[in-house]
Amino acid sequence: MSRLRRAAMVGAVLAVGFVTWAGGPPPLSAVLDPVIWFVYAFIGLTGAFAAVSVVLALQHVRESPRWLFGTLVGLLLVSVPGVWSFVRDTRDTGRFLATADSTRAVVTNKYVRGGIHLVVDYEVAGQAHRITKVGDNPYVGTPAFSDWHVGDGIWIYYQPATPEVALVGDPGPERRALFESLAKVWTVWSVLLTAYLRPIVRGLRRRPTVSGAQLSGVRLDGVAEH
Repeated sequence: MSRLRRAAMVGAVLAVGFVTWAGGPPPLSAVLDPVIWFVYAFIGLTGAFAAVSVVLALQHVRESPRWLFGTLVGLLLVSVPGVWSFVRDTRDTGRFLATADSTRAVVTNKYVRGGIHLVVDYEVAGQAHRITKVGDNPYVGTPAFSDWHVGDGIWIYYQPATPEVALVGDPGPERRALFESLAKVWTVWSVLLTAYLRPIVRGLRRRPTVSGAQLSGVRLDGVAEH
């Protein structure tokens, strides 16, 4: 059995085993459920692909370390969306705070629906206001809101002319959340680029040569030369 086949088998077994251990085995009544089999097959294929990618990446690094420069360039490119969002949010937050006032608010509700939603009540000039903010989007560094609970006091930063437009808690994107997200992106893409960038580039280089060789003995009118 080749090294890649062994890696694929090990990766599939580890992926299925980890998911089963973390989420628990499915009930016996679901043994004949095709959806369960499809999910486990997808998990196994994902684990196999990941393991094969790691083996190929290590092999390519040993054979030609210069390809790591291409991996580095690729990592910089895939980091652009997250870093640009972080810079844009930081700039927008600075402009907002330059003309904002602050007041204390109370967390009245907290729920999870595609991220942590925080509902806060506050007063401005004797008028009550309520806003809902969504956090836990680490790709752009928004706050997680996991440290606040119902009844907690929290700072609100609002525009005097439009008090309903406000920022909650620590304004601005979080650097730690951004770095954690980038670390995950770099981990995945470093393996993929190191494993597959080299064969893709070599394949693209060979295509014109093959096409030229196929056409070298044929005239433009389609009649073969002898």
